[in-house]
Amino acid sequence: MKANLAIIEDEPVILKSLTTFFENTESFAVIFTARRVEDLHALNQEEIDLDIILLDINLLGMSGIQGIPKILEMFPKVNIVMLTTFDQNEYIFEALKAGATGYIVKDTPIWDIKSAMETIQAGGSFMSPGIARKVMASFHKDKNDVRFESLTNRQNEILNALVEGLSYKMIADRMGISTHTTCDHIKAIYRKLQVNSKGEAINLALTKKKTT
Repeated sequence: MKANLAIIEDEPVILKSLTTFFENTESFAVIFTARRVEDLHALNQEEIDLDIILLDINLLGMSGIQGIPKILEMFPKVNIVMLTTFDQNEYIFEALKAGATGYIVKDTPIWDIKSAMETIQAGGSFMSPGIARKVMASFHKDKNDVRFESLTNRQNEILNALVEGLSYKMIADRMGISTHTTCDHIKAIYRKLQVNSKGEAINLALTKKKTT
């Protein structure tokens, strides 16, 4: 079954190119395109089941980052994937903190964008490699939060992997441990960080990086 896709991009040529490409895939059905976040109000959220949005940052009207809370208010379960030329830390962290589930730079090959979106739609997350490196580099800088200081080296490695968007099985394979042991570590991470979910743990980590 195809995932319902909306594309919000202010550059007409790019918008047309993305629309044409995704209209011809087996994974996505393009049901809405616009050049402004505000145009989403034309959709009836009670009738439209929107699964994923490709969202630029530099838009007509409000920015894509400013629009994330409004989008999630309309479509709480939608996956928001930033597709942008901006790779500065301030944009990355603001977008992820606001609720984006992916961050892709525009020079990424279109088939890789499609693959990343399929990963996100399947329950994972994705950041372009350069973006992921920035996040990880920032993650390693701050040692001040006592909650993070209580994590073991292995737990820090697993939390890093969660930030990267790896699944529990992928983390287990990387660490050379069982999925059961991975889950035990993640439960310990939640307890030490005083959170209740993977999303909360990642958001706390990203927030900590933003304040360094």
